[in-house]
Amino acid sequence: GHRHLIDEVRRRSRAVDLSIEALADAARVSRSQLWRILRGECSPPVETLAALADALGCRVRDLLP
Repeated sequence: GHRHLIDEVRRRSRAVDLSIEALADAARVSRSQLWRILRGECSPPVETLAALADALGCRVRDLLP
């Protein structure tokens, strides 16, 4: 599950030409927290998932397996 989330966030951020730093800013998430999520060190809370999906122009369920 988490691997799918990581892959989707990375794929979608590339597709909309957003750097990970810009994505963190757009989602109002700290860059360090986003990097921890993308390294699989922590699972994002629902609010963070919603903010990431919003910043990427997709739905939360699009990020999940």
